[in-house]
Amino acid sequence: MAKTQYQLGKNPTIEVDGCNGNLTIRGRSGLTLSVKGEAVVNETEQGVQITSTDDLGLEIPENANLVITLVNGNLVMKNVAGSTKIDTVQGDARLVGVANTEIDQVNGDLAAKRLLGDLRLGEVHGDLSARSLAGIEVAIVHGDFSGRQISGAVRLEEVHGDVSLRGGLGQGKNVVKANGDIVLRWPAGASLLMSATGSEILNRLSLDEISESGDKLSGRIGDGDVILDLEAGGRIILKEAEMNDEKWDDSSDTGDFESGFKPGMNDMHSQIAGEISQHMARFARQMESKFGPEFGQQISEKVARKADKAAKRAERVAEKYQRRSQPRERTVGFGFSSSSAPSPDVTKKAAPAEEQLKILKMVETGSITPEEADMLLEALSAS
Repeated sequence: MAKTQYQLGKNPTIEVDGCNGNLTIRGRSGLTLSVKGEAVVNETEQGVQITSTDDLGLEIPENANLVITLVNGNLVMKNVAGSTKIDTVQGDARLVGVANTEIDQVNGDLAAKRLLGDLRLGEVHGDLSARSLAGIEVAIVHGDFSGRQISGAVRLEEVHGDVSLRGGLGQGKNVVKANGDIVLRWPAGASLLMSATGSEILNRLSLDEISESGDKLSGRIGDGDVILDLEAGGRIILKEAEMNDEKWDDSSDTGDFESGFKPGMNDMHSQIAGEISQHMARFARQMESKFGPEFGQQISEKVARKADKAAKRAERVAEKYQRRSQPRERTVGFGFSSSSAPSPDVTKKAAPAEEQLKILKMVETGSITPEEADMLLEALSAS
């Protein structure tokens, strides 16, 4: 694959008018631009303009500003200290160590971590994961949202799936709206002024000045200089953040969001369904003999519904892995419109099947009661 270098001036602007494959961009010291792949590069007054009909790799001056019109595959950006403006990414996007970034549309999943500035997004058709960044503002997420260690303001106008927030937020007003469930894990003792509206609210935070009315709850921790408004079509679960801090896997910067999946994923959903069916039959018999047929049937049906969701979730993940293991179909040219975006998957998450099986075994051995099992399953399905 051809590799060409260009000398640029200070604080250049690099325009990528179109990349018909995957695009990888890394920042580096110096004023040299390195282009790997077949590309047309034209000099401009501010820097260069690049067009590519295949996969493209760029090593750019770390302070360069980026303007990207279209990426027809996946996008990976790392260590870019200049500002970035992106119109459309047809595949997945992975951002690591970049500064202020604005993206109009991502048709796949988006993962961002260790950002040096704010992230502003128009529409994400897949899932959105954000960790260790200043602030985030999103108009629409068609999948789920997961956020950790966000030091600035959070504004999620419309999330079609579930939302998980862990850690403190920036001072001032933060807004989160989701069609699914919202789970908030808040640091113990951290300042908070919160209002929540949902079909059901489970509060385990030590709130002062609590006010509850129907589907609404409000309260305060400390001075309340962090304002958080939560609105969910499903449940809202409020609890203290755990002390452990899981690490992201930095072993790969290829943008492969399914790198942890194995070829056997295609059969996993059938294995899960079989194991759940066996445990459910034994569980139903035990509940009926211990608590009577009516109560046993009620609990069994409730757990069965949640287990069925877990099996379906595994099947969707397997199908997603299979699709991504096949070559991506590319269209000729760069004339994409927003109507070509994939239909969003708004199916709600269920508790992991492995955890559900553990809970069933705990009931069988008498470690927990059926009521406690039901509470655990409800909490897991939203976490």
